[in-house]
Amino acid sequence: MTKKIIAVLVAIAAVTALVASPAQAHATAEATSALFLAVQSHDRTDTATLTCQPPGGTHPRAAASCRAITQAGGDLTQLSGLPDQVCTDQYEPVTAMAVGSWKGRPIFYLRTFGNDCEMDRATFPVFALTRGV
Repeated sequence: MTKKIIAVLVAIAAVTALVASPAQAHATAEATSALFLAVQSHDRTDTATLTCQPPGGTHPRAAASCRAITQAGGDLTQLSGLPDQVCTDQYEPVTAMAVGSWKGRPIFYLRTFGNDCEMDRATFPVFALTRGV
C-alpha cells in the first residue's frame, strides 16, 4: 500500500513539473490542460496522464475525456458520466484521483465510489483508464 502511495506521489510531482515547465510558461492559460489520473481499488492502482489541446497522454480515451471535461467546464464533479447506467449495490470501493491543471486552473479531485460501475456512472470516460464499458 505504501509503495502505491509513493508511486502516485511521484507521478503527481512529474505532472506538476510538466505543467510548470518553462516551455509551458510561455503557453497561454487556454493551452495548459494536463492531468494525472489514478484509480485505486483493493488490489490495484491504474494511472494515466491526460493532456488536451490536442488530446494526448497515456489515457486510452484521451479525446473523449477532454470533451467530457470541457463540457463540465473543467469541474470534475460536474461530469456527465453514464447517467442511465444501472449499478448493483455490491460494495467494492474504488477511489478516483486527478491532479494537474485545466486551462491554467489547478485541479485536485478525490472521490471514493462504491464500485467501478458507480464511478463510471458519475465520471465516464475520464476515470475509465483500463477497462471497457
